[in-house]
Amino acid sequence: MKIKNTVKKPLIALLLVITLIFSVSNTILASKTYEGKEEVVYANLKYNGKVDEIYVVNIFDKEGKIVDYGEYSKVRNMISNEKITMVNNKITVTNENDKLYYEGKLKNQTLPWNISIKYYLDNKEYLPEDIIGKSGFLKINIDIKENKNNDKNFYNEYALQTELRLNSNKFKDIKTDGATIANVGKDKQFTYTTLPAEGAKISITSDVVEFEMDAINMNGIRLNINADIDESEITGKVNDLNESISKLDNGANNIKDGASTLNDGSDKLVSGANQLKNGSYNLNDGIISLKKGIEEVEEGLNELNDKSSIITNGSSQIKTTLIDIESSLSKVSLSTDSMEKLSSSSSKIKTAIDEINLGIDSLKSNTTYENYKSIMNKNGLDIDNLKGSNSETIKMLNNEINSLTQSYMEIKDVEAYEKEALELKNQIDKFSNILKLIKGNNAAISGTENYLNGLSSSISNLYKGSESLKNQYKLFDQAILELSENLSHILVDMTKLSNGINELNKKYAEFDNGINEYTNGVSEIIDGYSNIVNGANNLALASKSFYTGTNSLYIGTDDLASGINKLYDATEDLAQGTGEFKEGTSDIDVEIENKVDDILSKFTNDDSKTSSFVSSKNKNIKSVQFVIKTKPIKAKEAVQDDDDFKESLNFFQKILKIFGLN
Repeated sequence: MKIKNTVKKPLIALLLVITLIFSVSNTILASKTYEGKEEVVYANLKYNGKVDEIYVVNIFDKEGKIVDYGEYSKVRNMISNEKITMVNNKITVTNENDKLYYEGKLKNQTLPWNISIKYYLDNKEYLPEDIIGKSGFLKINIDIKENKNNDKNFYNEYALQTELRLNSNKFKDIKTDGATIANVGKDKQFTYTTLPAEGAKISITSDVVEFEMDAINMNGIRLNINADIDESEITGKVNDLNESISKLDNGANNIKDGASTLNDGSDKLVSGANQLKNGSYNLNDGIISLKKGIEEVEEGLNELNDKSSIITNGSSQIKTTLIDIESSLSKVSLSTDSMEKLSSSSSKIKTAIDEINLGIDSLKSNTTYENYKSIMNKNGLDIDNLKGSNSETIKMLNNEINSLTQSYMEIKDVEAYEKEALELKNQIDKFSNILKLIKGNNAAISGTENYLNGLSSSISNLYKGSESLKNQYKLFDQAILELSENLSHILVDMTKLSNGINELNKKYAEFDNGINEYTNGVSEIIDGYSNIVNGANNLALASKSFYTGTNSLYIGTDDLASGINKLYDATEDLAQGTGEFKEGTSDIDVEIENKVDDILSKFTNDDSKTSSFVSSKNKNIKSVQFVIKTKPIKAKEAVQDDDDFKESLNFFQKILKIFGLN
């Protein structure tokens, strides 16, 4: 590191120096003591940041013959009437004054930076000229990147200052990051600094009223800062850091040794917990086997008791059923008159079902869609022809509407065709209404067809059901007749059956009493065995809790051992890391010094030569400066064309205007 007059200030002071440099005037007037040519590059940008045109003002500090080079479309002498000659990009002029200023319009319209500017109002992107005078939530995004198509090295060597001025009466609640903010009269000035070899993404938001905005200005200059840094404070802190790193490394190794001892003890603890867990597992298995045996005995007794209940219930049901049969037989009363009435009623029902079936068959034949079309045809309307004609008309109307719509779209925004566009729009609406009517007609025909087909299908299903009912009832009526004949034979044997049931009922009552006595004995045995089952369950629960506890203990000790093992591994990594850290930072003071030199190299004058922006043939270049600006975004009547007053300026006013000092 090169050290002159030592100044003990932090590195942050460099940024303050840069800010001060960018606060000076946009241009630098050369004095007689300057040697070499100066180039001031003026670039006019469009609203979106694209280059519109680039002019270069070339400044010389000498009299006599001057030769310069540049690919210009035109050149002009800005300070005198001496003629400038341009042949094959070679510019020649004889200067009779102390200074020469001549301007050339570049053919190659590229800058070292690609600049993109976008405007959003209420989160929707607009061209800025489309939102002049409008109000809402405004966002401006400026994106600055390297222009790969520019083969000069200005992007890596030059800093760029971007400046926006916003009227405080129109812009409220302004928010942005990375800007230096200043009050300039009624305006808020936002200044953004982009360092060499770095791009930028600038975003600024605001609530705006009647939007308009001054031009966005950008200035690009080469940074030349003579700054000497006393690194003694930094290296002193670095030495303290190295000492702390050494202590950290020693501590990490001590922790590693302690963790190793702890890791060995945890292995023994896990082994003992595992043995306890296995013993409790075997005990639990034996108790579970005992519990299962007791439960199987209880299950057998319960099954026996359940069967006893089934037996007693079944016996009781048999007894009740015999009583019901006896009672029912005593109430049976059949006669010949009743059977004749039954047969007669069934025959009448059969006749009515036959008549219903005939009616449904007739209804089915008269409700088809084909029958409906036949009736309409007899009255002068052919449904099929009408539907086909409607389809052709719909197709024709759709084609006509599409054609008219295309014509309408072509002329609707063309001035002097408003009347024709209106007539086309009315014609499209009329055809659209006719199209709706014809489509509705076809829809009505299709709806009628679907309705009648559905109705006919429903009636067919009804007829099938009626036909089935007719056939089934015919069989039922036949069964009624056969039943009437068979019941006459049964009446004779009913008396004998009733006497036999009465005798069976008396004998079964004695058998039912014996079954109840047996089931009561089984129930008493089960009540006594339940105490044994409860004891086995309690023992099993206690054994399970013991096993669960030993298992949890084992899992806990295993987790503890695993954690200790990870801790040991971590302490090994820590010790290794601190060792590597200690080794890696052993020459950190040299690295910091080199890094500071590297940072300063971007801002300090390294005596490297400045290249011409215009042509590599131009030598002895004193300086190159960029002055870039967009057009102001204002209403047309508020923007005055430069051509309106260009001729009224005197010579010195023109010079001042060129450098932005008027």
